Amino acid sequence: MASYYPLTPTTSPTPAAERARILAAPDFGRYFTDHMSAATWSADLGWRGHRVG
Repeated sequence: MASYYPLTPTTSPTPAAERARILAAPDFGRYFTDHMSAATWSADLGWRGHRVG
């Protein structure tokens, strides 16, 4: 079953040149995003409350 994640766009995106530099050599725990995916799960209702913000 596919899930829909509403997205709240950032008001200050990373400039294209800086983004390209980071993506050329990503390093776990060194660079962070301004968005995070979240959802809630329970045994009786399953996944719900999907969001990216």
